[in-house]
Amino acid sequence: MNENNQPNQQGGQEGQQTPPTPQPPYQPPYGSQPPYDGQTPPPYQSPYEKPGQQPYQPPYGGYPPPEPPKTRAPLNPETIKLFNILSYFSFLWLVGLIADGHNPKVRYHVNQGILLTIFEVVLGLVVSLLSSLFTSLFSVALGGVMVFAQLGSTLVGLVQLAQFGAVAALIIVGVMHAVQDREEPLPLIGSLFTILK
Repeated sequence: MNENNQPNQQGGQEGQQTPPTPQPPYQPPYGSQPPYDGQTPPPYQSPYEKPGQQPYQPPYGGYPPPEPPKTRAPLNPETIKLFNILSYFSFLWLVGLIADGHNPKVRYHVNQGILLTIFEVVLGLVVSLLSSLFTSLFSVALGGVMVFAQLGSTLVGLVQLAQFGAVAALIIVGVMHAVQDREEPLPLIGSLFTILK
């Protein structure tokens, strides 16, 4: 039997077809629909917003807010005092300058330590020149007499001792100022000039 000759079981008659189901009218995608009766459609509401709540507006025009500048936590006062004390021992002022160079108290004592280091270097050069002068004067020129050679060695020793005493005195004064948390210049050299401002 041919398929076309089979009776239509739904309608009961052979040549009749069932009408197609009606399709809903075409609707444009969301956002391009015309307003209803001249009104604008309500704004989209997030499921996290409460009814009547203002919609979320991202700050700064949609860009994330800038990060606040990173600042270091203030150091312990004892640590600052340690940096101030170390500033008076040769090149150890570098520790305070690197670790807490933005602190005005540390900068003051670092400045005094730099002046003391410059003074040590200059005084060392002067003492070495004087020592070589005394050695050559008393040993070579008056070398035939043993008393003059001994006198030259004694003068060199006294000059070196004066150098050590002057530097040690300035270190002690600077450390005392740092321990007592005072910002006073070192005697003679402390107010000559300021390196760190």
